[in-house]
Parts: sequence; C-alpha cells; structure tokens
Amino acid sequence: MAPSSIRLHPIRLYVKALPPHRARYVFAAWRAIFLAALAAMVAAALALRRSGDQAFILLGIVLAVIVAWCVSWASTRIHLPAAAAWFTQHNIRVARIATACIALVLFVVWIALDTSQRSASNFVALGGYVACIALSLALSNAPLHVLTTERGAWPVVSGTIAQLTLGILILRTKAGYALFAWFGEQVEIFFRYSEQGAIFLFGDDLVNMENGPAFLVAMIGIAFFGAFAELGIYLGITQAVIGGLAAALRIGMGISSVEAVNAAANIFVGSVNTPQMIKPYLLTLTNSELFCVLTAGYATTAGAIFGVYISFGVSLTHLIAASVVSAPAAILIAKIMHPADLLETPPPTEENNNNRASISSSSGPRDETLTTTTTDKDDGCTYESATEAFAAGITDAISLILSIVFFVSVFISTVAFVDGVLGWLGSMVGAPYVNLEYLLSYAMFPFAVLMGVPISDAQDVALLLAQKTVVNELYAYRTLGQMMSGATPLSRRAEIIATWALCGFSNVGQCGILLGAYRSLAPSRVKTVAALVWPSLIAGWLACVMTACVAGWLL
Repeated sequence: MAPSSIRLHPIRLYVKALPPHRARYVFAAWRAIFLAALAAMVAAALALRRSGDQAFILLGIVLAVIVAWCVSWASTRIHLPAAAAWFTQHNIRVARIATACIALVLFVVWIALDTSQRSASNFVALGGYVACIALSLALSNAPLHVLTTERGAWPVVSGTIAQLTLGILILRTKAGYALFAWFGEQVEIFFRYSEQGAIFLFGDDLVNMENGPAFLVAMIGIAFFGAFAELGIYLGITQAVIGGLAAALRIGMGISSVEAVNAAANIFVGSVNTPQMIKPYLLTLTNSELFCVLTAGYATTAGAIFGVYISFGVSLTHLIAASVVSAPAAILIAKIMHPADLLETPPPTEENNNNRASISSSSGPRDETLTTTTTDKDDGCTYESATEAFAAGITDAISLILSIVFFVSVFISTVAFVDGVLGWLGSMVGAPYVNLEYLLSYAMFPFAVLMGVPISDAQDVALLLAQKTVVNELYAYRTLGQMMSGATPLSRRAEIIATWALCGFSNVGQCGILLGAYRSLAPSRVKTVAALVWPSLIAGWLACVMTACVAGWLL
C-alpha cells in the first residue's frame, strides 16, 4: 500500500474529514473559546485581587506571557510595514527573553508575598517542587542542554506556569474549585448508575451491605465507562476534548503533536489504551518523544477506574484535578531527564525506514508533519455504527478488568511473600515487624515531608507512597480510605496531598503492562521501550510527587 500523508494536528484530528466550510466554523469556534478563556483568566485575576489573594499576580504573569506569545506568533503571519517587520525580525528573540525575565521577577515577588502570609508547610512544598526539578536534572542525560538552550529550558518554564495556573484556579478560586467539584459530582452520579448492573449481577443485599464488595461493584463501572468512552469516539466527542487539550499543550509547551495527544489522552483513557491512538507514529518517534510518551503514562491514571477510587472514599474532585495537573508535570520532568535533540532520529529498522524517510522537513519542524504507511482509517474511528462502538467498549473493558484484578491480586500476594521473608529474617535479630512497606516508608519519608505534609502525618503518607510504588495506586488508595475513616484519621491537608500524589500508574507492575502493550503495537521498538521503561517510571513517579507539591504549596 502506498504511504499516505497524515498531518497530525491536535485540533484537526477530528475536523480533517469535514467539508472546508464546516471546518472554518470549527476553527472559528476554537478561536472564540481561546478568547473566552483569556477573558475568564482576566476575570479570575480581578476577583483574586478584590479578595486580597496575591495569586492574581501569577495569573497576570500568565496572561502577559500568553499575550506576548500571541504577538510574536502574529508578527510572523501578518503582513507588517517594512519598519515594523524589520523590528520584529531582529528583536523578537530579545522580546521573548525580556518577557521571560520580567515574568521570572514578578514570579519571585509573588512567591515572597504569598508564602509570607501562609504556613511553613507551604514554603516546604515550594522547596519540594524545586527539589523535584533538581533531582530530574541530576538524572538527566543532557543537563547542560536544559540549562543553556531555549529549546531545553522552555518546557520547564511553561510546565511550571501551566501547573501553577491550574493549581491556583482549582485550589485558590471559588469558581475554579466549584467547577471541578460540579464536574466531579456529575461523574460520580454517572458511575452510580453502574450499581444497577452490579445489583443484577451480585444481588441487592450483597451490593448494599455495609462494607460490601465495593471493588467488585467498581469493576462493573469500568465496563460501563468503557462503553460510553468508545461511543464518544464514534461520535467525535472524545477526539474534540482530547484535541483541544492537546492543542493547548503543544502550543504552550513546544512539544510535538504526538506527545501532546498522548499526554491529553492519558488523562481520560490511560496508558494502555492511549498508545493505540498514536500507533501509526510509534515507529517514527525519537527516543526523547518515546520517553515523554512513557512518562505521561506513568504520571496519570485512567478515567475508567475513577469509580474504583471513589469507592474507597477518595475525593473525585481532587482526583480529576490531579490528573489534569499531572499532564504538564509529566512533560516537564520528561523533557528534563531526556530532552529533545534536533539531530535525534529513531533507530533504523526495515519497518520504519520508509516512515523516517517520509518525515516532512520542508513545511515545518519534524514534529509538525508526519507521514506513515497507514490509511486514514487507522488514524480515526473504524466503527460502522454506535452499537458496534458501544459493544467494543464493553469488550475492551473486560481485558482491562481482568488485567487489574489479576495484577493486583498477584502483586499483593508477591508483596505478602516478600514481607514473610523479611519478617523471618528480621525475627532472627529481634525485629519481626520488618517488611517491605516498613522499609520503603522510611525511604519515602523525605518526599512526604517535601510535599508539605504535616510531620504528624508524614509517616502515614510515606507508607502510601511505598504501597503505590511496590503494588499499585489501587492498593494505596484503599489504605488511604482506611486511614481517612480510622480512629486517628489523617488531617485534611495530608488527605488532599496524598490524593494528588497517588494519582498515577507509576508502579513496578505497570512496567510489565506497558512492555506487553508495546510488544503488540510496535515490536521493532520493544528494545528501546525496555531500555526506557525504568527511567520513565522514575520520571512518572517524580511527576506525581511534583503534582502533590503544587497542592501542598497552594493549599
């Protein structure tokens, strides 16, 4: 089959099949949404200023950066008088650097004003955020590239701005928190409808009994969500939402379209299903892009299993917020540990030689236009009807449910075995209480403190981090739910920070799941994935900690 050219633009993912006149209306609508978002940010900044919250300074910085970027973008696409054109051509780089310096100064001023009015824990969380960046630089394969080049430093700057902007809107503004709370309530109501299917399967008495099998009920919720998610793909709704978020990430953080689509999709469909959406481009990804794709998979969870988390008593509002904030965090950490190299290309193989040769460089950067040996059908929806899409969602959910059940069960059993061995060894020296979680909780204690958790709760949160890393986030959230309802519950601050920190698939078992997925989707890249899977696990774990630091900083 002759290769067909596919231009992977996040917004065009769902409008490329539209007639030209309809496409113009769609893009006009996106421009209107962009202007409305700017207006909302201005309104939020004014509201914060009236309330006396110094966070309005940071929103002002973000607005200034966005306006400066829009001016620089427009100057390259709008016909200007000769004098103005000469000025922009020779001074646009200086203007960007000046804007960044001014933003940095104002940012430091805001930090000083804001932290002076809050507790020491907020300042500690700020230090934890900086520590995550420093640790990423220490683990980076090209730290000088990150520190000394605009291409390397921009993801750090833009990622920090994106995280703090989202964090402020969610944690500091009543309207932002109310919006996420309302959305979380609607999602929770949606998941409750799955209880009717659970009642049919397990019986009314078993489902509604006190301390009933919430985990089993949540499994029905996964299939329920999966069916509607596939229906959304058939109707184009999922592509529209993912495309919009991906466009914001691509433009704001300067990453490739594939990386942006992957990061946005991970928020909703998870690290196992997302690679299927970018399957035509897996062979053409550079190692830096592949590392970013893997890291985003570790740093986020899937909307399909939110029902499991809330069955443990975890706040769905904070789950959704953490998932959204973790997307730029994953990109930030990934681009520090494995920054992009303009000269980097995928390793030559028989399968991707044609793909690499057909990457277009004449119309823009390598990450703008990709050409693969695929058909348009591979890049879009292949369902012939809504019924087929709905049924496919249920079928796909079955494999996800089985994977969750058996991986959780086997890893819990494995941890119990290791705990038994450690306890036996510890009993020989008078310490039978030693187990894997006990040892790792002490190793995680500094990270819990750096996230801004009160010292009285730091050991408990460190235990949750250890459980998430060794077993998975489901096991850790179950323990968090028990801690929240126990005789000595966690403080509200520790509960929120822990919810944000645990929201990610960064655990040892996920490495095997991803290797299996990529072995099926891109066999020629398995060796590369195997080499990157462990460093990207560390990157994804750090991204989750960084997200929790944002919560600890702004609470």
